[in-house]
Amino acid sequence: MNCLSDLVNLSLICADPLNIEDDLSFLSERGIKKIHLDVMDSMFVPRFGIFPEIAKELTERLDFQFDAHFMVSDVLSGISEWCKYQIPSKISFHYQHNKKDISEIASSIRNQQSDCLLAYDLTVSDDEFIQSIEFYKPDGIMLLGIVPGVLVQEHKPNEVIRKLELLNHHNFNFIKHIMIDGGVNFKTVPIYAAMGCTDLVCGSSTIYHNVDFKNSHLKKELLSKNIQLLRELIEHV
Repeated sequence: MNCLSDLVNLSLICADPLNIEDDLSFLSERGIKKIHLDVMDSMFVPRFGIFPEIAKELTERLDFQFDAHFMVSDVLSGISEWCKYQIPSKISFHYQHNKKDISEIASSIRNQQSDCLLAYDLTVSDDEFIQSIEFYKPDGIMLLGIVPGVLVQEHKPNEVIRKLELLNHHNFNFIKHIMIDGGVNFKTVPIYAAMGCTDLVCGSSTIYHNVDFKNSHLKKELLSKNIQLLRELIEHV
């Protein structure tokens, strides 16, 4: 049976920025045990990410498993700098934009005792998708349901599902993690869970769906309802 604490990764960028520690403590009590960090430099995507010092403090104060998604122009430098402060259990980076450095980046990630995930935009062809996984043998893959760094856009769950079908058909025995980032909502969660995904990045369309940060009491009430709905969707798969 699927379990909320195993499957759901809270997208930290969606949390209440002025009450992060309180939010995370509250969510931890309700079964959220994994946190997804977006590491961005405003060059690879037009947004900035969280300071590594903040991630370090969260690691030391709260009992969560962290993964980090590197959307930066220089992944090797980014990983080297970030891991001075915090070493995530999983680190993902983009296949299409780092083809000439994939082996070196993967080695750097594994030297930190982290698992290496290749992230794929949905524009990658099916043949290249499968061939690159066979060649590089990552510890996991991330499928991007949206264009990273763009706030308002159309989700494309059918493309994600098609890539998952390809993965399931080939049954790569070295793949430990299948993560979906973007387009994870109450409709897609049970579909992705049933197709063998291990990590669903959940944020504004699930955990924080319709949550208003300005009303603390109402915020926690809605968070509790959203998490309960997620739990029911996941456990009934």
